[in-house]
Amino acid sequence: MNIVSPYPLWYFLFCVVLGALMAFLLYKNDKKLSEFSKLTKGILFGLRFLCISLLAAMLLSPLLKYFSKTVEKPIIIIAQDNSGSMLMASDSSYVKNELQQQLERVKNELAEDYRVESYLFDERIQSNEGTPDFSGKITDFDVLFESIEQRFVNRNVGGLLLLSDGIYNQGNSPIYSTQSFDFPIFTLGIGDTNKYVDVQLRNLRNNKLAFLGNEFPVQFDVKTQKLPVGKLKLSVYRGTSLITTKQIEGLKRDGRATQKLTLKAEVVGKQQYTVVVETVEGERNILNNKINFYIDVLDGRQKLLLLGMSPHPDLGALKAAIQSNENYELASSIYSEYAGSFDQYDLVILHQAANARLVSIDQKMKQLLASSKPLLLFGGGWKNIELLKDISGKSGGRSSVNEVQASINESFSLFTVDQDIRKLSNFPPLTTEANQLVKSNGNQTLLTQKIGSVSTPYPLLSFYDVQDSKIGRFTGEGIWKWRIANFQEAGNHDVFNRFVGKVVQYMAVKADRSFFRVSTINELYENESINFSAQLFNPSYELVNESDVSLELKNEEGKSFSFTMNRSGETYQLTIPSLEPSTYSYTAATTFQGKRYEETGVFTVKELRLEAMNTEADYQLLNQLALRSKGEMLSRENLPKFKELLNSRKDVTSVSYMNEEVQDIINLQWLFFLILSLLSIEWFVRKRGGAY
Repeated sequence: MNIVSPYPLWYFLFCVVLGALMAFLLYKNDKKLSEFSKLTKGILFGLRFLCISLLAAMLLSPLLKYFSKTVEKPIIIIAQDNSGSMLMASDSSYVKNELQQQLERVKNELAEDYRVESYLFDERIQSNEGTPDFSGKITDFDVLFESIEQRFVNRNVGGLLLLSDGIYNQGNSPIYSTQSFDFPIFTLGIGDTNKYVDVQLRNLRNNKLAFLGNEFPVQFDVKTQKLPVGKLKLSVYRGTSLITTKQIEGLKRDGRATQKLTLKAEVVGKQQYTVVVETVEGERNILNNKINFYIDVLDGRQKLLLLGMSPHPDLGALKAAIQSNENYELASSIYSEYAGSFDQYDLVILHQAANARLVSIDQKMKQLLASSKPLLLFGGGWKNIELLKDISGKSGGRSSVNEVQASINESFSLFTVDQDIRKLSNFPPLTTEANQLVKSNGNQTLLTQKIGSVSTPYPLLSFYDVQDSKIGRFTGEGIWKWRIANFQEAGNHDVFNRFVGKVVQYMAVKADRSFFRVSTINELYENESINFSAQLFNPSYELVNESDVSLELKNEEGKSFSFTMNRSGETYQLTIPSLEPSTYSYTAATTFQGKRYEETGVFTVKELRLEAMNTEADYQLLNQLALRSKGEMLSRENLPKFKELLNSRKDVTSVSYMNEEVQDIINLQWLFFLILSLLSIEWFVRKRGGAY
C-alpha cells in the first residue's frame, strides 16, 4: 500500500509549511493563552498544524493504491439434455427419477469446494432450477457450447459435466463446437445404443400449394433397420379420411428407399395429409412411422390473356415464360381473331409491333378499357387510345428506331430487384421508337433505356395507375433475344422466366383497398411463435389505431382462443409464443367510426417430430468429446464419485488474482473523523481555558 498523487510529492512540503505557518501565526502572541502552560500550547499548536496540513494535502488529490487478493474456486458446469429423446429408451425411469436424485447429491457435494453452474438445454439453454421435463422438440449442442463460451470467457472453469444421449438434430457437430474449450468435458451416456427393428419415414418433399382438381407429387424416403420383411403397406390420409394405399416392395433389411406418390387435390383450403407405414413386429419406435405435410389447395389459377396485334417471336417468348409458372393459366390469340370476354381474366397482355398501328378504337378495345383490367403493354404505339395518351407521349416526324439496352433503376420499390433481374443489363439491345418520348411522371420505372454507353431517363419498363387501372408499359421490341441470350449463357431460361414472372405477378395481383388488413405467416412449427400484424385506415387511407382490435383463433377441434392486439406505432401487433399442432382459423375484428370490420384467414401449426426420428444413443460422440478435451466418459456407477475424480485432477484448482485498486484518500471516512476530532479537541481545550 502506498500514496500516489497526480502532482510531484515535494508539493506536500508546501502543505506542511502552510500548516506550520498558520499554527505559528495563531499561537505566537495570543494573550488569551497566557495562562496556558508551554506543554498545552505545544499540543494546541500541533493539533492546528496537523489539521491545516491535512486539509491542504487534500487539495493535491492524493490517492491510496493497494493490492487485494481474490481466490476463485473452479467452476463446474453441469449441463443436462432436456429433449424428448431422453425418455424414448428403456432407461426412461432411471432418467426421470434415480438420475435426478444422484445429480442433486453430486451438486450438493461439489458446492462445498467448487462453484456449480447448472443448465438444461435442448434448442435453447436455461438455468436448471428444478426437475427437467424433457419436453424439448430439438437438440442443438451449438446453443449450449456457444452460451458456455460467452458466459465463462476468461473464467476459471474446472470442467463440464454433460448428461445426454448424444443425439442432436440441429446445429453443427459438437466435436467442432468445443475445439476452443481449454477445460475437460466429462460425459455421462443416457439412452440405449442397441439397434432394433425400425422403419422410418423422413426427408419428405412436396409442393406448398396445388390447384383444385390437379394432381401433385409427394416424395419421401423410407429408412429401414433390421427389417425382417421385404414389403410394407403404406397408407395416405387427408385429415382422418383414408384416400389411398400402396404396397412398397423390394425393401432391404438395412437401407433407404425413395418413394413417390401422386395425389389429387380434391378439397379447397389448407389440407393436412399423413403418410403412414405399417408397424413391423418387434418395432419399438413407432412415432417415426408416419409423417405429416400440408398443401394449400386453391380454387383456381390466375388467368392471363395474351393478345398480339400480329404474329411475333416476342409472343412465343412471353408465352413460354408465363407457362413455366404453374400458378398461371394462359390463353393466347391474335387480337383480330379474339372474340371472347375479358371478365374472366386477371391480367391482359397486349403486344403490338413497332411498325403496327391501331388506327381506330374498335368495340373490343372499348370493352377492355371499360373493364378496368390490369394491362401489360409491349411494343410501340398505343397513342391513339385515349386512356393511354398520358403515358404514350408524342411522336412527331418520321419514325425511326433506337437500339437500347436495359439499365436498372435503383430507386424502384414496387417489388424486389434481385441479382437475376440485374443481369438484364447485360442482355442484347432491343428496338424502341427514337421519337417516342414516353412520359415518366407519376410512375414507377424499373428499366430505363441505355443507348450505347449513355444511360437516358427514358423508361423501358414502367408501371402506372391510370384512372384506377394498373398499366405496365414495356416500350422495347425483341424481348425474345433476352430469352435466347439467357439460354446461351446459363443453359436455361431461369433469369428470363423470373423477370417475366415478377412483372406478371405484380400486375395480376389485385390491389388491396380494404380499410382493415391483417397479415401473418401461413405455416410454422409448434416450437415457433406466431406474429400477427394489423392495419386500420380512415377514409383518406391514413393509418389509425384508435380502436381496439380483437383476434379469435379456433383449432380443428373447435377450441377457441381470444386475444387483444397491442398498439405499436400506427399499427397493431400480437405475438403468440406457441400453439399446439393444428390448422387454425382466425377472425380479427374492430369497430371504427361506427362501422365493424373483420378479416379472416387460416394458418397451420405443424408438429415437430425430430426427436422421434432417431432414438439410438450416440455414445461414440460422447466419448470423443471427453477424449478430445482430456476428460472422461463416466459410467452411471461412477457418477456419485464425480467429486473424487475432480479432486484427483491437478488441472482443476482454484486460481488467485492480485487486483490493484486505487481510492481517493479524501473519500476515506476515518480521515474526516480524524480532522474533525483534532479540531474538536483544540476547540474544547481553548474553550475550557477561556481562550474563546
